[in-house]
Amino acid sequence: MQQNLQGQNMEASKSKVQDIKFVEWSRGVNEESYDLSEMTRIIENRFKGKSIKIADIGGGIGTTVNALCSSLDTAYADVIDNSPLALESFISHARTNLIYEDFFDFKAERKYDVVIFRTVLHHFVGQSEKETLALQIKALNKTHSNLVTEGGVVFIIENFYEPAFGSDITGRIIYELTKLKFSSAVFRYLGANTAGEGVRFRSFNSWKRIFEKCGFELGTKITADDWSMSMPIWQRIPFVCKNRHQALVVLQNAAAADSRGEESKGKSKRLEQELHVEACAA
Repeated sequence: MQQNLQGQNMEASKSKVQDIKFVEWSRGVNEESYDLSEMTRIIENRFKGKSIKIADIGGGIGTTVNALCSSLDTAYADVIDNSPLALESFISHARTNLIYEDFFDFKAERKYDVVIFRTVLHHFVGQSEKETLALQIKALNKTHSNLVTEGGVVFIIENFYEPAFGSDITGRIIYELTKLKFSSAVFRYLGANTAGEGVRFRSFNSWKRIFEKCGFELGTKITADDWSMSMPIWQRIPFVCKNRHQALVVLQNAAAADSRGEESKGKSKRLEQELHVEACAA
């Protein structure tokens, strides 16, 4: 019993450390951030001053939507996040709201014009590579079918890791290493705040295949100049990584009036099987 309690306390402590690091990082978000300024520009051009509803998935303390709503007078936003620190530290704004709930349990009362995943998708991980892929596909399928309006946009901000060879081996290596419990202290010391829990980055082409098979049309990709840098050689060699970059990817919800929903589910299932085979081969 005592060992179980100690284990639970350690897991809670790790989760709290991860939450604190996220809160510290997200406080630096403002209207001048490359992705915020681009999202604002795209929303203004697309919706031309119309009243819009935004959903920020895993949006933490609300800095992203606060910045957007401060720049867009007709924007209203919900942050869907079940982090206790998001609840404790949420930054209030007249047109933002925190929905304290797990994203996968969340049932939207209405669809959103804009959905945001800001460095969130790689945190949807399971106990295995297959479960992880299924979770990431589930999140995007849910967004396509139940969250974003037809004609709406989805903003994906992700860290992309491009392998020196193969299609996605770097992200797979990082996932396998960061989910290990026994070496979590070492990786946490090296800066991986998800050590012991796992994180699943992907190459751009790997994500692109998933986006398209989940029914989205790929729009603009805007790369962050200040984050896109070569990794130190001591990281590149063991991770078989050529380079890494962060980018804002704009997805459009393709017209889905007829049988597109069922077709998208079928494509996603086939993609799951294809990527699982590739991952096993890697």
